[in-house]
Amino acid sequence: SLLQEMLHELLVALRGHPGYIFCEKGGSLAVNSSLPFFHPCEVAIINQLLKVATDYKVLSQFISSHVSCGADGGGMYLEAVCQGLDLVLDPYRDTVTKLERDMLGGCDTVPLSLVQHRLLPHKPVLRSLVMLVQKLKQEQPVGVMVLDMVYKASSSGVAGVGAALRQVLAEGHKVLYKQLLAWLLQGALYDPHGEFFIVKEDGEECLLVGDTKRSNSERHKFEYD
Repeated sequence: SLLQEMLHELLVALRGHPGYIFCEKGGSLAVNSSLPFFHPCEVAIINQLLKVATDYKVLSQFISSHVSCGADGGGMYLEAVCQGLDLVLDPYRDTVTKLERDMLGGCDTVPLSLVQHRLLPHKPVLRSLVMLVQKLKQEQPVGVMVLDMVYKASSSGVAGVGAALRQVLAEGHKVLYKQLLAWLLQGALYDPHGEFFIVKEDGEECLLVGDTKRSNSERHKFEYD
């Protein structure tokens, strides 16, 4: 039926894939305005859901463009943050998957109100993650400054947002801890992309500790021989 076809395409759109009924306009997903059979109330509800789908699409594209890209993708810290973003998107994916199972498991139709009820709790989390991603794109922080930006965003008091961003931060901390342990326990500097705040000065047996821009005027030397 037409309703079933609409619901199937809606579930596809909720995973960030536009179609004929729910198309992409200016980077955002929305109901195709040329279709006459939607009631204005249905259009309003579906477009609200598609805003969540648009946020998911933006996050998915950002993650895929940085994971496993190394220095070209922004370095180890940004890649770790993207892995964290991917983890915190799992509850949203699980919700969409459950809706698909309900539809395929004998329910002729899934009420639009049920879709709305299950998906809208994800809206503030995805919106906050998109705001973080936009800030990362604009400011392009390097190394541990990526973690600093995530940490500041995690102070949100919105339900679920703080917990999600702390999970993202935990993934970024793994990179920092590995670099610190390599230096503190083995005296080794593992920094293939020049992101760590401790570096070896060229031609000298010393270490430099400074900001991520490697400003010579702000570095401090520590002899280790």
